[in-house]
Order: sequence, then structure tokens, then C-alpha cells
Amino acid sequence: MDFSFTVLLTLTFFSGILIILLWIMLHNNQIIQKAGISSLFIGLLLVLFRLLMPVEFPFARNVPIRHILPDITLFMENKILYIGTLKLSILQLMHIIWALGIIILLIKFLFEYLLFKRKVGLLPPAEDIELHSALQEVLADFRSHKNFRIVIMKNVTTPMLFGIQKPYIIIPSLNLTKDEWYYVLKHEITHYCKGDLWIKLLVEYLCIFYWWNPFIYLLKKQAAKAIELHTDYKITDSFDDIRKIEYFECILKIAKNQAKDKSNKALLTLTGNNASVLSQRLHVTLTDYSDISKFTFKHLAVFLTFLFLTASSFLFVFEPYAISPYDESTTFELNEQNAYLVVNPDGGYDLYYKKNYFVTVHEIENSYSGLHIYNNIDEVKNNEKNK
Repeated sequence: MDFSFTVLLTLTFFSGILIILLWIMLHNNQIIQKAGISSLFIGLLLVLFRLLMPVEFPFARNVPIRHILPDITLFMENKILYIGTLKLSILQLMHIIWALGIIILLIKFLFEYLLFKRKVGLLPPAEDIELHSALQEVLADFRSHKNFRIVIMKNVTTPMLFGIQKPYIIIPSLNLTKDEWYYVLKHEITHYCKGDLWIKLLVEYLCIFYWWNPFIYLLKKQAAKAIELHTDYKITDSFDDIRKIEYFECILKIAKNQAKDKSNKALLTLTGNNASVLSQRLHVTLTDYSDISKFTFKHLAVFLTFLFLTASSFLFVFEPYAISPYDESTTFELNEQNAYLVVNPDGGYDLYYKKNYFVTVHEIENSYSGLHIYNNIDEVKNNEKNK
């Protein structure tokens, strides 16, 4: 497996198409309804899977690009920085800047994560009886014996999930009924059981690794939206209309109490902080999806589209078209300006290159097809003299 500038360029091209496609589909409620949020969620996972491996595999085929890319590649090889005997090209300098950006962002992320983890570990557990009663009901639904520690944090305004090995459900000071606590905890524990925290951490890692790629930040927003829509669907799939309304009334009640919170990126919140996404979640949740669980051609079409683009990014690598110096010195191009054919009386055609005899050919191949054909040398003299 190899890593190169052209591999990264190919990956950026295909992943950009995939991300834009995902954005278009998640932006349209009708597409979500017809294609199914589960199909789009699988599409998201395929994009993340591809971005995890920015390398060229042995089975990949090179696609020669004749225009623009050769010039870009040559430009990247220019030496612009001299440090003693060390000469750095533009591409090498970009690699250094890329690596420094990764290190800085990774340190920043780990510092914020560990600081938040320490704060959460010092918080007292919630003692609300109805809250813990609701927790036991939710755990019974999942048949889970996982120990979820519920803590109260004053400076948060919406419930959130934090921690993979030792999960915390962080809640603000809210006055909710037992049923409302049930919906809140069901939402957070569904995130945990679906592995959404792993996806969230993976997206953060990709944002750090591809910090220079604007498409990655669009992917981050679409991933957050897809996770919430998929979780809402999983929770409400078995609900009747009344329970769906109660579920979303609970979310709206908490959203009214919410302000933007940026305490840590490695967590999942109940309401998010985007009003348009909240409105879309409401629409998707309350829409009749009686046929959404059935596997249809539209589900298959969405899945195959994402699969085809993902597979193409593995199978093909854009490479600049170039001729080696040796091949260039030992080969030449035949065209109407430097070559022509003359009918040979004994059969075949005599090939002339720069007015000198070169070889006799018995049939006209593709490389000779564009050349002028003369009947004899006298006709050559007359016609060539007039050029």
C-alpha cells in the first residue's frame, strides 16, 4: 500500500462527491422518506470507511490525466526552501505543514477531552427517584446490564452522552416527568448501543487528519444530522402517533432551555444546537414511514450509488500522463506535417518520415490512418513542393 499526492488527490475527489451527495440527500425530506434514513446512514459509514485509508492498494489501476494534473505535479516538485544542504519542494513543505496541523489539533482535542472527563468524574450522581426508575425501564428495553452513571452539570442545557468504556449521561437541572425522563434516557442509551460515540470520535479524528479539506467539515455536520435522524427513527419506529408526539414534545421542551454549548466535542446531545436540524427531525419523526422498513429498489439504488463511488475510489488512481526521457528520445510522433505514405508497386505502402524513407508496411494501422497517401514519388514531389 502506497501513499502519494495523486492518491490523496483521487481520494479527495471521490470523497468530495460522496459528501456532497450525502448533503443533498440529507437536505431533502422527501429523499429521506423514499430512500430511507438507514440507507443514508450506511452511505455515511462508507464515506468514513474510505477516508480512513488514504492509500493506494495493489489492485488499483492508474488513470492517466493529460491536462492540468501533469503541470500541478511538476509545480509541486519545485524546490523552494533551502536549509543548509536540505532542499524542500513545495509538496514536502505542504506535508510538513499538514503534519504540524495534525499535531496541534490532536493535542488541543486531547486536552479538552481529558479536562472535560476530569470535570465529569467529579460530578455528584443524580438522585431523582423518577429518573432512576425511568433508567431501569430503558435498560430493560435493551436488556442491558451496563452501568450508566447519571450526573448533573450546571453549565449544560441539554442531556448528553459521554464516555465509551464508562458511559456518563450528563443532564442539566430539569424538572421532567418520569415519561419525559424515559424519552431522554432512551435517546442517549440508543446512541450508546448503536455505537454512535465511536462514529462521533471517528469523525473528530478525520477532521483532525484532513483539517485542510473543506469537505470534511461539511461531512461533520451531515454525520451529526444522520446520527440524530437515525436514532430518532430507531426509537420511534415502534411508537404510535401519540407516543411520537410525546417524544418530540420532550425534545422541544429541552430545546427551549438550550443554549449553544461547546464544552467538549466527544459527546452526543439530545437536541443538538441547530434549529433547522431540529425542525427536520420533527418532520421526519412525525411523517408516516409505514413502508420505510421494507427493502425497496430506492433503498438499493442509494446503497449501490454510495458503494459504486466508494469502490471506484479504491480501484482507480489519477496519475499525470508523462513520457519518460528515454522513451521520448527513442520515439517520434507521425502526423501530416512530418510523414506520408506512398503506394508500393509490389504491395503495401512505403512510409516516409521527414521526406526520408523509413519502412514499408503492408496495411494501414491506426498510427498511419491520418497520413496522406500518394500513388507514386512524382505525386509526392508535386504536392510536397506546394506545401
